[in-house]
Amino acid sequence: VVSTSYAADVPGSSPGASDHGGPAGRAVVVVEASGATADATDDVTVGGGSSGAVVVASPPVQAAAITPSAATRTRGRDRRVIAEQTIPPAAISGSRHHAGVPTVFAYSPPVLEAYPTIRGGAILVAGLANGPAPPGLADRYEAEQQAVRARLAGVPLSAVPSLAAWRIAFRAFGTDPTKYRSAAESLLRRLTKKGDVPSINLAVDAANLVSIRHALPVAVFDRHGVAGSLTVRFATGDEPFADLGSEGESTPAPGEVVFVDEDRVVAARRWCWRQSRQSAAGPTTTEALITVEGHHDAAAADVGQAVADLEGLLAEFAPGTRLDSASLGPERPAR
Repeated sequence: VVSTSYAADVPGSSPGASDHGGPAGRAVVVVEASGATADATDDVTVGGGSSGAVVVASPPVQAAAITPSAATRTRGRDRRVIAEQTIPPAAISGSRHHAGVPTVFAYSPPVLEAYPTIRGGAILVAGLANGPAPPGLADRYEAEQQAVRARLAGVPLSAVPSLAAWRIAFRAFGTDPTKYRSAAESLLRRLTKKGDVPSINLAVDAANLVSIRHALPVAVFDRHGVAGSLTVRFATGDEPFADLGSEGESTPAPGEVVFVDEDRVVAARRWCWRQSRQSAAGPTTTEALITVEGHHDAAAADVGQAVADLEGLLAEFAPGTRLDSASLGPERPAR
């Protein structure tokens, strides 16, 4: 069962890339039980059984057997370091920092194994002034809603390929998709039944515009509302979640697909059903992670176009905002 993972400073790493002190060249993977699979925030992945594991990194490092290690304490929570391995400096070709930007979003290996069709897009946003949507964006948003209403007139949402694929994914981890709908289906259901989707703020309106255009879930996470990177993984069942739609707190069901930060706090439940209160983008948001995801046959192309549309809207209506995007999937599981 994965909690999170870290790496100590290694040759080639940027200063501050580590959450652990330690000798150069040592990768430390933090999980909560041996025999688990973990994503490391420096792109190192560890997988294997309780008898040991194999380090496989991207950029690649030489594979090396690793064995259980002693306990440690990280980020104020007790976690066990079950594996650590000194990696030869010559084997390390990079670090968790890519052009000065740290890894902020990843899919866990078990999720990729269970859902090999997932295709994601991630946009790291900095320098955002996230006030009310400016008039030009508001007009664009209204026009898109009218166009989508016309396009979907008489079409059941269950027949839209991207939404149908999310229903299949939800059922696979034990969630009834007619009771808990993907974010994209919820938006389109409101639009087709009530006639509009209300304005929230610049970033969320841009995301919702692209979501209804492509029938894909688009989430905007305030990076100051989450601890470090987010990982899409199966829940253990004890991670806390503060529901954006209510005042209460809950925990996910074991095996549910969730977005979890480095403090094991859930930022989104049922994959793309609902975000947490603390992760939602608001008027004080200056840095954000925007994700777009799909499972259908054309997901790679559709997600890529959705990311391009989002970047265009933010460049036009939030000038000065810095954007850095990546396409994700089984071949590139982390951004």
